Amino acid sequence: MAQLAASNVTYSLVDGTRIANACDPRFSAVFNVSFGDGTATYTSGGIPLTKAKLGCPAIVQELYIMSPGVNGITFAWNRTAESIQVYQHVHNFIMAGGVTTTADFLYHSSGALGKAAATNVTVSGSSSTTLGGVVPALNAGEMSTATIVPATTLQVRVVGW
Repeated sequence: MAQLAASNVTYSLVDGTRIANACDPRFSAVFNVSFGDGTATYTSGGIPLTKAKLGCPAIVQELYIMSPGVNGITFAWNRTAESIQVYQHVHNFIMAGGVTTTADFLYHSSGALGKAAATNVTVSGSSSTTLGGVVPALNAGEMSTATIVPATTLQVRVVGW
């Protein structure tokens, strides 16, 4: 599969967001930046942006990603590479075996995880594999180049000239 390229990114200026100031010659505006179509894979180092299409033919001084991350995915501006990097925050849930308990816990083959009593239990995050709970996975980090990027639109504020 092909990796996402700068030509696969589209930009649309959000009406009414351009800031002009006679004392400051920099360009500043909000854009919707769209990429991914569910067929191309992530590009090593991030989704490449074209600064001229962001209204900054010389330099992007600042770029703020205004859209929140979703489902364990966050976005970050890489100034050096002029790209948006995508990070996956992957966690494992460990259910420790051999633990003495007074509650009957159940893991059903349908994927249901629960207990016999009607009250809920919160298992706090942990860094221990012997206690069980939510623990960081070793492969958490920047998205893999084998990952297909779904259609995504981020709102960004850019400042530059």
